[in-house]
Amino acid sequence: MAEGKKNPVIQGAVFLLFVLLVAGLAWLAAGKGGAGSPAPAASAPRPKLMLLDEGGCLGCMLKKGLLAELAAAYPGRLSFDYVNVKTERKKTERYGVRNVPAQIGFDAAGRELFLHEGALTAAEVAANFLAAGIDLSRAPSPVVTKTMPPGGGKGL
Repeated sequence: MAEGKKNPVIQGAVFLLFVLLVAGLAWLAAGKGGAGSPAPAASAPRPKLMLLDEGGCLGCMLKKGLLAELAAAYPGRLSFDYVNVKTERKKTERYGVRNVPAQIGFDAAGRELFLHEGALTAAEVAANFLAAGIDLSRAPSPVVTKTMPPGGGKGL
């Protein structure tokens, strides 16, 4: 191989390892790191970002890093769905996606807020949600659960 040229297979492998590392760190930061981790709050509906791609193109591979970045930036505030357009044609047709990568934002009730074909950054995703009235930078309302006082609520 000529000096100065880089092997695209090695570059792709290094990138994939980096994405997996970032996703793993985001997963650990979100408190999902093992038996001693606190249980997640009741799964209240959250806004969702759906990423559609074909799995093999470079732009599509880069967009998978977007999910890890958003998970780290907005832990517990956004859920994610990944759709491979080659294997899940019905979803692709349902949302009218013609080009990939594409991102679709949904509110907590599942209503479509935006569809973007092409690449978006994490900041642009957050801006699209904000334009639709959803501020990802604010913590979600706490889920109130009934707890018993020490002793099981028996008289003092």
